[in-house]
Amino acid sequence: MGDMLRCVHRDHAGSIRDIAANPFNEDICLTASDDGTIIRHDWRIGESGTPIILGPPSGFTGVRYHPASDNLIATSAASGHVALRDLRMSTLTHSGTVMHYSTILSKPPDRLSNPEACSISFDREGSRLAVNVLNFYPVIYGLSDPSPLAVLTADFLPDGSVIPEGERTYTNRATELKRGSFGSLGSDDEQYYTSGSDDFRAYVWKIPPVEVLKEQRQTIDADRWKTLSEDVIGNVHRSLASFNAKCVHPKEGLTPCLPPHRSIINTSLFHPTLPHIVTAGVESGILIHSPFPTAPFSQRLERTDLAVREPSEANERGARIYASSLVSSNATADEAENDDHVIALFDE
Repeated sequence: MGDMLRCVHRDHAGSIRDIAANPFNEDICLTASDDGTIIRHDWRIGESGTPIILGPPSGFTGVRYHPASDNLIATSAASGHVALRDLRMSTLTHSGTVMHYSTILSKPPDRLSNPEACSISFDREGSRLAVNVLNFYPVIYGLSDPSPLAVLTADFLPDGSVIPEGERTYTNRATELKRGSFGSLGSDDEQYYTSGSDDFRAYVWKIPPVEVLKEQRQTIDADRWKTLSEDVIGNVHRSLASFNAKCVHPKEGLTPCLPPHRSIINTSLFHPTLPHIVTAGVESGILIHSPFPTAPFSQRLERTDLAVREPSEANERGARIYASSLVSSNATADEAENDDHVIALFDE
């Protein structure tokens, strides 16, 4: 493995939150960091990357190339800002922003919030993008529309019935690392979005075409918005320079969910061509989900238990053991034991 290492880049002053591979050149990638920079790396020309965007002090959380043009990228930030940028216009003094997406949430009558945008991803055509939002749900946008098209809630079971009272469902509060993706599950006509959740499951939403989502979206004027129930959450439409007193309440979607992990799922990714989804979380194992009992890499896939583990009560000893293992030089604990410590910590 050591002989395969080509070079190491040490250009960021903070943690790297995302890496985007150039869709047309395998030697080029972008890295987004919480130091507030996006750096372009070219593995052919040495160890120093080129900073191309200086962003918000809160730092970047995500960067993605547009699938049809390596001149367009989308970025997300801890400050909640989500933008489409043209790299041909980008300099260290100009961000190259060609579209700001509206991420400010509102509850009647006039409560506002701008939560962290954890990650961002394009669909295969680049006509839609999804943002995973901390303390909220995944949000779908059209490429050239600043207002969201849909909020992907999880109030329904796959058969359309309402989630029973008291049953856990999709949440994104425990970690800032949720990564989702679009995929087709092997279909040429349908698009889905998947994301992991704090309830130990990953969720899959079927995404209608942009035109259908636009027809279903509601735009509510400010006076009427103030009269609505406080349980309603909308999105404040904004232009580049000012706020607009209209709130968008996008159409919500139905939600099938995948078999669970033992703890929080941070990443859920579609295979680009096969009907498979890969999920990973705070434990060390990675699961591959398939609707079929066989796959190109396996003649027999075991059927997964659908039962969801209930979080254990506060386990201070487990948390202390895991915390001490981070600074200990003793590496004799096996993988299963380490998983138990991690799970106990996150159950807190």
